[in-house]
Amino acid sequence: MSLPNFVINPNALVPENGRSYTLPDTKSGKSNLFGANKEIVMKYVDDNDLDVDKDEDLLKIVIYYHSLEK
Repeated sequence: MSLPNFVINPNALVPENGRSYTLPDTKSGKSNLFGANKEIVMKYVDDNDLDVDKDEDLLKIVIYYHSLEK
């Protein structure tokens, strides 16, 4: 599976294609970005003790989310 490259800015997630996604300030706001997969992704976050406010953890979360789309 080919994963997109991301750059994480303090307030945005920017895939390599240049389209940016503004990140909400709250955990619940960020979880809403995952749409129908919200519960699955947030279970992954909780099970793996990830912090949606840490860049390295957010990248892990996005990679996991991307793996669900296939």
